[in-house]
Amino acid sequence: MMADSNKESCIPISEVTIRVPWGHIAGKAWGSSTGHPVLALHGWLDNAGSFDKLIPLLSRDLYVVAIDWPGHGLSSPRPAGAYYHLINMVADLKYVISGLGWSRFSILAHSMGVGPAVTVSHYNILLLYKTKSCTHTRQSSHDHYQQLFTLYSLLHPCRSV
Repeated sequence: MMADSNKESCIPISEVTIRVPWGHIAGKAWGSSTGHPVLALHGWLDNAGSFDKLIPLLSRDLYVVAIDWPGHGLSSPRPAGAYYHLINMVADLKYVISGLGWSRFSILAHSMGVGPAVTVSHYNILLLYKTKSCTHTRQSSHDHYQQLFTLYSLLHPCRSV
């Protein structure tokens, strides 16, 4: 009889709940919260359990949090009439990242989770390379950068100094 891979690896697993305006985003965490943070994002019609076999094979120095997207797994569905669209998922990640209190982390994603992952990482890079201030980004003449600022502002609202 084969033993459960999580028991063999002795990786602590815990449940995660992040409050959002329509309910909660659920997930599970592997490892110690002192490890390098990794946010795991599942694909279409799946849930955080899709990482159950993979995480025990990774470094023990990681703290991996896999979320259930809204309407998947144990997370609350969106309110009636709300959309399940990429931009909504990017906003979901704002809640998750804020709820976890993370400012620096890695992302592990597949399928549907890749779009929001790339979007979030792209806008973090944009801030480093494109802007000296939020005002400078807003005044960009290129439509692409205006769209980037709009999405980026969902994740990091500008602060008055």
